[in-house]
Amino acid sequence: MNKNILPIVLFFFILANSVHAQSEFYDEVLTRPRTTSFNYWNVGVGPLLLIPNVGIGHRYYQDQFGFDVSLNFGSVYYVSSLQLIANALYIPNPHVERPWYFGLGGALGVGTDYKFSGAIVTASPNFLIGKELTNNNDYKSFVEAQIQFPTWGSKARKISKNLRVDFPLMYVKYGRSF
Repeated sequence: MNKNILPIVLFFFILANSVHAQSEFYDEVLTRPRTTSFNYWNVGVGPLLLIPNVGIGHRYYQDQFGFDVSLNFGSVYYVSSLQLIANALYIPNPHVERPWYFGLGGALGVGTDYKFSGAIVTASPNFLIGKELTNNNDYKSFVEAQIQFPTWGSKARKISKNLRVDFPLMYVKYGRSF
C-alpha cells in the first residue's frame, strides 16, 4: 500500500508546483503594464500603391490602447503630397512578442504639382492594420496597411465634381524606430 501512494503523492506534488509556477508567470505577464514610446521613420508606397512614400512619426501605447502621429511625403514625376496622419491604436493582445494592432484616425494633406501652380488640401478618415515585426530594447519595427476613404478636397483645385474621391487611397508601409 505504501508503494502505491508514493507515485500518486509525487504526481500531485509535481502538478501543484507546475500550476503554481504557471500562475506566477501568467500573473506577472498579465499584470505588468506594457508601455512603449518611440520615434520612427517609415518607407512605403501609396496612395495608389505606385507612389514612393517616406515619413517620420511618434508612437505611444500602454497596454491595449495607444496613439500614433506621423508626417509623410510622397512624390512621383511632377506630383507631390505631404500628409499629417493621427490615429488611435488598439492592440488586442499586447502581451505577445509581436502583436497585431488596429487604428482609426484622420489624415490632412496638401498636394501640388512641380510648378506649384495650385495646391489641393485634402482630409480623410484613416483606417489601418499593422503588425510589429521586432520588439526589443534596441529597436522596434512594424509593417502596416492604411486605407483612406473617402477623401475630400479643397475648392482651389477640384479633385472631382463633388470635391470627393470615391475610391480608397491605400498605403503599405514599413517602419523602424530610431
